[in-house]
Amino acid sequence: MEEIKQLVYNYAKAIHTQNEKDFKALWSSKENTLISLTNQFNEIDAIYNDFLIGGIQRLYESIDLIIEGIEIHQIDDNKALLDNTRAQTSKIVPTTLITA
Repeated sequence: MEEIKQLVYNYAKAIHTQNEKDFKALWSSKENTLISLTNQFNEIDAIYNDFLIGGIQRLYESIDLIIEGIEIHQIDDNKALLDNTRAQTSKIVPTTLITA
């Protein structure tokens, strides 16, 4: 659980700073896909360039993910569900599935 928490904190920091190296280091070397409310981004370069830089950065002046109160539910050795429903913000998706 602590490892997952640290990944969440590192992700929030990478989103805030938009540091490409830090952001890409958080993703696995396997095929990566990020699904937003309106699009699907395949491969880490598309996730960084099209989602973070071309999408979020273009739409928002600044980005701060609020991760206090996040709940982590371990599904199995390779999956966890992150529940942000108690966070007081409308800029984050309430539930995220992460896989190793």
